[in-house]
This record gives sequence, C-alpha cells and structure tokens, in this order.
Amino acid sequence: MVAVEMTWAFIAGSVSAFMHCLFFLLESVFFTNPKVSRGIFGIRSQEAVDAAAIWALNQGFYNLFLAISSGFALYLLQNETGVHYEIGRALLGVNNLIMVAAGAVLFFSSQGKLWIGAAIQGSPALAALISLYYGI
Repeated sequence: MVAVEMTWAFIAGSVSAFMHCLFFLLESVFFTNPKVSRGIFGIRSQEAVDAAAIWALNQGFYNLFLAISSGFALYLLQNETGVHYEIGRALLGVNNLIMVAAGAVLFFSSQGKLWIGAAIQGSPALAALISLYYGI
C-alpha cells in the first residue's frame, strides 16, 4: 500500500481508537454524573441511571477493549511489511468494521433519532476502512 494511503488509514484508525477511549470514559467512569447521564445520554431519572449503570459500565469496557485492540493494530502497521503488518491490517479492519456496525445498530435501533451519535461512532471507522482497503 502506498504510504499516503496508509497514512490516512492510520489517522482515521487512530481517531476511531481515541473516540472509543472517550466512549469508555463517558460510559464507565462518568456515566452517573448528571451532566453525562442526562446531558449526553438523555436519561431523566436517577432510577433509570441506576438501572442502566451496569450496562453502561460493560459497554464502556467493550469500547475500551476495541480501542486497545485498534492501538495494537496501529502499532503492528508500523512494520510496513511482513506478517506483523498483515496482522495489523486485518485487526484494524475487523475492529473498524465492528465500530461501523455498532454505529449502524445505533442508528437503526433508534429509528434515526440518534443519527449524530451513530455518525460520531461510525464515520472515523468507515474512513479507516475505506482508506485501508481502497486506498482513498
């Protein structure tokens, strides 16, 4: 792959990983803060926040593990050739495909109401996939 194309994949993949670290913080660390639970997630009652907290914690760690795995893939891609490069490319592709799919699930399960969140989640990952596999 041409270096410029891989640079775009690396940048978009890095943004995807970083965004998922932020999702981890919002869902697992700051979820019970009213500015997050009400302001970002739109949960109105404390009872609903308490009920959703365990799911948010789990989802946050899922996002963190995706980010760590993507970071490892980006590290492997720095080899530029050989088996480590190919493993990194495949791993980054799978991770970003999962991120795009999760964004699509968010969009369709909310009947388009959460399209901004879906776009935030899926767009950098989609850009990484396009650049990684199509060289754009």
